[in-house]
Amino acid sequence: AGAAGPRLSFAVIVPAWKDVPMWDALEGSKFKQGEALVVPAAAHGFCDGAQHCRPPAERHRVSSYDTGVFFLQTTNGARRHPVTEEIRKELSEAMAEAVGSAATVEELEKRYK
Repeated sequence: AGAAGPRLSFAVIVPAWKDVPMWDALEGSKFKQGEALVVPAAAHGFCDGAQHCRPPAERHRVSSYDTGVFFLQTTNGARRHPVTEEIRKELSEAMAEAVGSAATVEELEKRYK
């Protein structure tokens, strides 16, 4: 995966649980490009794994946790698709739009408990 290797680029999206081994492994990856993007829970939503049990309008939901995004790339992947501040901003903005109709986790839990 060095300079002569393939062009590989991955965005790894995980809960921002900084005290678990997964976080340390991603932070220490030789393929990590820049700092992890950490999006506060209140600033984004995601596609819920239980989306099939909910109305179509509720496919997305507000997040319960901060989310970390790690950009892992080979040398050639980083050359071809550099992770710029513009990319990081676009991703944050897209995540902010995916909150569904419930403004808070508490409101969402009241609906589905």
